[in-house]
Amino acid sequence: MADVAKVIDMLRRRQLEFAKVDLQGQRGRGEFDYGVACGTFQSYDQMLADIEQMTEEEKQAEKRSENEK
Repeated sequence: MADVAKVIDMLRRRQLEFAKVDLQGQRGRGEFDYGVACGTFQSYDQMLADIEQMTEEEKQAEKRSENEK
């Protein structure tokens, strides 16, 4: 479980890092580049939500299996 927490933390840091770089115009300054930055941020946000949901489902499954014993 600690490894998953590390992955989530790393993804959050990368998300913020990439969004800052994109929005500060270091990769591009056009509307398309802004759209890419927003899309990147949203995709990382969705990945994080998916990972958190998967870990929560895993926790619930473990609790159910322990209760069945």
